[in-house]
Amino acid sequence: MPRIARITRKVAPHEQFAAQTWVMRIISGRFKSRRLKATPPAGIRPTSDKLKETIFNVLHPTVEGATFFDGCAGMGSIGIEALSRGARRVYFVEQSRKACQIIRENLQLLGIEGGYKILEMDLIKALDLCIRDGVHFDIAFLDPPYERTGILWPGGTGRCRIKEAAVGSAKRDELNGGVPTTAGRWAGR
Repeated sequence: MPRIARITRKVAPHEQFAAQTWVMRIISGRFKSRRLKATPPAGIRPTSDKLKETIFNVLHPTVEGATFFDGCAGMGSIGIEALSRGARRVYFVEQSRKACQIIRENLQLLGIEGGYKILEMDLIKALDLCIRDGVHFDIAFLDPPYERTGILWPGGTGRCRIKEAAVGSAKRDELNGGVPTTAGRWAGR
């Protein structure tokens, strides 16, 4: 009797997330309890509701009326949460075309027609564009992919004006002393 070989391959971490269906919802604010489209494209790691709630418990007093920067936005749940909690304007920065489309669909699903800008480009290019346009952020949230290195300003130039910063998974030695690893005052030069 012939043997049938079963071919298997290891699944890369980013493929595991894409294979799952996520339930994402708005935690608080104007759109509280509303569900978002939640099937991430390959390479996107959604932020869990528990982590999102923790982040906004820390940032809560400063979000209302703020200009919010959501770097490496993924599916946009952090920036959309900021809009729900009263942020004046949110800049979503994401390289993935599919992820940007999901952000657009989620904003449309909630009926949000303004108060945001989606920058479909690299984080550094987006920051340079904002600097050139004279945009100042009250809060910046960066949650880069685990495997991405060299994501923050080489040399810690601190050219971007930010009042509050929170960094997700960036390695401490990449920060060059320019951005705190938890929410706090901007420490750039």
